[in-house]
Amino acid sequence: MAAIHDPLLALLLLLAICGLHCSSPRPSCPDSCRCPWPSVLNCSASGLSVMSPRHIQDFVAELDFSHNLLEGVVAPARSLRRLRSVRLGNNSIARLSLCIQRQRRVKGHGCVAWAPDLQLLSAERNRLRRLPEGLPALEALEVLQLSFNNISSIQPGELHNLHQLRELHLQHNLISSLQPHAIQHLNRLKLSEGRGH
Repeated sequence: MAAIHDPLLALLLLLAICGLHCSSPRPSCPDSCRCPWPSVLNCSASGLSVMSPRHIQDFVAELDFSHNLLEGVVAPARSLRRLRSVRLGNNSIARLSLCIQRQRRVKGHGCVAWAPDLQLLSAERNRLRRLPEGLPALEALEVLQLSFNNISSIQPGELHNLHQLRELHLQHNLISSLQPHAIQHLNRLKLSEGRGH
């Protein structure tokens, strides 16, 4: 094989070869969603009736399924370790699980979370009757927005391990009283609660 002595020609040949073999395909954005950056999946106001795990790639950090027709969330079967923000507000979700499908329960947490490093969970203006299942597994959670739901109580242990929680929004729910022991271990918490009308 003859040597290439022109540096520019050698560089162009290398780029052409790398373009054929080295490039990784750009991830596709689901129909009706917007993906301004690879780490952002914005499916807000897209008329969706289900949030499916197939929508969510491993590199997604921000997920927005607010203002849709969701009645539930199909939990992913794997951990999405880069996911930091999930917005599910203004839907019709009655029950929300943060647990990976088909996972055994884990002592102390109740389950293995599909978004273990989540920092913000917003599920306001839904039909939730209780707190999302698996919250204690979200040890990095800082903001939990659950206002305008039908939550009537907070059960012992439901907020366990949320030591980073700074904001808990519960206004306009059906909570008539809140036991101090349910939140006394949340040292960074600024609480917002109220009864719905």
